[in-house]
Amino acid sequence: MKEKKFTLSTREGCLRLLALFLCIILAASLCARIVSTDFGKLKIEKLTLDVRGGALAAEMYYPAGTNADDSLPAVVVMHGGGVNNGVMRPLAAEIARRGFVVMNVNFYGSGLSEWVDIDDGGQTPETFTEAGTPGGLLDVVKYLQNVEFVDSTRIGIAGHSAGGVRANAALLKGGSIFTYNDLLINVLYDTFGQTFTKEEIYQDASELAKARLNDDQLAYFEKLAADVKADYDNRVKTIVCLGAIQTNAPQTVTVGGIEVSRTASTNFFSATGTYQKNSINNMSGEALMGSLYSGEPIERNCYYALDDQTGTSTKLGGLADRSSELVAAADARRLRGVGFNTETHSENFFSFGTNANVINMMELTLNHDSGMATSDQIWLIRVIFNAIAMFAMLAMMFPFFGLLLKTKFFAPCAAEGVKSKVKFNKKLFWITAVITVAGCAFAMYKANTAGPFEKYFDNLYHFFVGPNQTRWYLGLAAVVAIIVLAINVVAGKKACGETGLTVFGNGIGVKAALKNLLMAFLFTCFAYISLLCIEYMFNEDYRLWMTAFDEVKMENWFEMLPYIICVFPCYVVISAAINYTVRDDIPAWKDTLIVVAVNSLGALIVWAINAIHNAFFFVGTEWSSFTCSYNMLLMIPLTV
Repeated sequence: MKEKKFTLSTREGCLRLLALFLCIILAASLCARIVSTDFGKLKIEKLTLDVRGGALAAEMYYPAGTNADDSLPAVVVMHGGGVNNGVMRPLAAEIARRGFVVMNVNFYGSGLSEWVDIDDGGQTPETFTEAGTPGGLLDVVKYLQNVEFVDSTRIGIAGHSAGGVRANAALLKGGSIFTYNDLLINVLYDTFGQTFTKEEIYQDASELAKARLNDDQLAYFEKLAADVKADYDNRVKTIVCLGAIQTNAPQTVTVGGIEVSRTASTNFFSATGTYQKNSINNMSGEALMGSLYSGEPIERNCYYALDDQTGTSTKLGGLADRSSELVAAADARRLRGVGFNTETHSENFFSFGTNANVINMMELTLNHDSGMATSDQIWLIRVIFNAIAMFAMLAMMFPFFGLLLKTKFFAPCAAEGVKSKVKFNKKLFWITAVITVAGCAFAMYKANTAGPFEKYFDNLYHFFVGPNQTRWYLGLAAVVAIIVLAINVVAGKKACGETGLTVFGNGIGVKAALKNLLMAFLFTCFAYISLLCIEYMFNEDYRLWMTAFDEVKMENWFEMLPYIICVFPCYVVISAAINYTVRDDIPAWKDTLIVVAVNSLGALIVWAINAIHNAFFFVGTEWSSFTCSYNMLLMIPLTV
């Protein structure tokens, strides 16, 4: 019989498989790198800024061949909660392909970025609020303003979800509620003692200065006006909030000693999904209508120009329009709009439509015409290669595991188990299968509400919603596993006087158990080393949408210990229930496939019901939101 070259049964076969999967990882990561740089047209660098005693990690994209004589528009991109800046790479790359400088940032306290004692919004740990922190956006903007090839007067920000909240905070902290003319009127009022009527504050301040000031005063005014102009032009020109409809209500301010109503002097756009919570209702909400001076529901996918003097807004056209009125409104920083795409919250950063919305807004408001269609997007190709590398990494763990078990040191970990006398009962199997599917569906549904006891563990687990949802799913799934085990034990005892649990003793003592833990540690280290290699060589990671294996700071491993301690017993119980019945009436591969399907079906059913609900019955809220748990649809079958 011909010997198999690629097999887990022999050491040589394991080595060949290991080499094969390593080659696939390297080839896929190289291809992902080629696509991400737009076949060499983009340069991508990892940066770490430290301007306030804490690292701020970012990726910088810009056209290859850029030099100090260039003056390019720039966009700062920020992710939302529960993920890092890796999810924003599709958007960052597509903006950069069109001639922009792009900074893709991990906000303070996320990814490789650290917490700081005083953030760029002036907040301390005692005064910190999610809505009040720019999360490092203003620090990045200041950095870009000092980059030689960036035009500091053409800088925008795009943030998703919590990143959009931070973008809004950056606007309030670092933007201007005053128009340029307002600022000059205040110079005349505060410095030269000029007084005005309400009508006069809307007149050209420079013309008023020429009519009212003597030559020396006018010369000084013009010097002050130049300083004001430089500061005003260097304020963020455009904000795009993704995944939610953010609003900026008119504020009461004083101009020339007179109280007036003003909206932010920054172009502002929201891009959201049809299935975003309350997004449709918000179009007719008082907050959005009031922020746009409208007495009617706001229309989707069109631009409005605001007029603070009359307290009105004018609809100017669709997102692809480039009329002179639109350009004038953008130059005056008076442009507003809301874009809608048929997608959920987490699909906003995995979306051709949302990318197009952001590109349209940035090109229009930052005075940059790339000549490239918004439909010309290649980010999905990179995603496919990253996914191939990720699955190859997971597959690579099997031959690595096989090699360890074939060493003298780890061989005891593969000791033969005790043969159970409990026979396979087809009827009982399908009864427990139905219980498993129903129980896991309930676990997924409840996990999507962040668990029933979340408030009691806030001080123990310092994670965002995503990891907490995983913990609650595993906890509830473990309860289901205990029920299934109990049914099997009772049935086994009744049928042959044996519980069937002796099979899990596996003949392994304390020494071998410790070797198992060591093997798991080596398993993790090997996977992590492979990740560091492709990050160093290609600046790529293992990723498919929200499922990612990414670099972690050393201290974060220790922060994960309480989480690991919590979920480990859950995995033990679930594993016992999964492996209680090993069928010998069908091939092993078919048995494995059935077990994976049974234990994954519950989560898939919940997702399917939610998708059907969104398509036909959505009225403002999803039935079971997968906002932070889409990755579980892949991780559940993988871990089973």
